[in-house]
Amino acid sequence: MLNTTTHNIDGKEIKEYLGVVTGEAISGANFVKDLLARLKDFTGGRSGAYEEELSKARNVAFDEMNQKAREMGANGVVGIDIDYGTLGDTGSMLMVSVNGTAVKYWLCILKTLVYIMKKYLFIVFLIGVCLGQTFPPNNGNEFFVDFSNG
Repeated sequence: MLNTTTHNIDGKEIKEYLGVVTGEAISGANFVKDLLARLKDFTGGRSGAYEEELSKARNVAFDEMNQKAREMGANGVVGIDIDYGTLGDTGSMLMVSVNGTAVKYWLCILKTLVYIMKKYLFIVFLIGVCLGQTFPPNNGNEFFVDFSNG
């Protein structure tokens, strides 16, 4: 499943917009993690325990969103927005919410080939300039630009 925060996919054409999909995850931190996080807050530094919980919650939310998109027949989700928050009286529960638009896309061969050719020709051009070669190669009857004479 392709996920992107942008509203389009380079080199691909979106054929159908299937609807909004969401995923949520709420993760509660336990007493030991809370205590360690408070110590980190006091001494300064990063709380690895909370970072790990946040990462797990984000992965669960993305998995849920992607599963809903697959059930709709999508092969991608575009325009993804990720929100974070805390819940509970002490703020010890972490919430991650993701949403986007489920889409069906296909690889646009012509656009992809043009994109690759532009990159390839630009790279060949740069190599020629660096090596002092002419571009395009001169066979005696072609117009050429000689970059080796400054």
